[in-house]
Amino acid sequence: MIDSRDLRIGNILKLNDKPTIVYGFYKEFINHGNIESPCKHYDNLFEPIALTEKIMLQCGATSCGYGMFDLNHMTINLVHKMFYSGSTDISCEFLHDLQNLYYHHNSKKELPINIETLEVWG
Repeated sequence: MIDSRDLRIGNILKLNDKPTIVYGFYKEFINHGNIESPCKHYDNLFEPIALTEKIMLQCGATSCGYGMFDLNHMTINLVHKMFYSGSTDISCEFLHDLQNLYYHHNSKKELPINIETLEVWG
């Protein structure tokens, strides 16, 4: 289940096994393009996209081996599903988590990823 408080405009989620971008939130609806869907049904409609090695590489990350990736001086561990920043460990299991962390740690720049080539299954 996706908690709407973990999302922001621009996050990429899975809808009907295809990636979709969150364009906005309205009282009881999330806007993902030309369609609005009830927020209270996130668990039925939207799914988070699990981070994979392929997605990390598509985002421009460099593999450091052992499930570790460097992304613009951010260290992501896919095995433990964590982001490491100094003494802080933050859960980073899904693409929207990575997008939010990247945005925060890179002066509000969006994570570079091509939604057209993004594979969200598996």
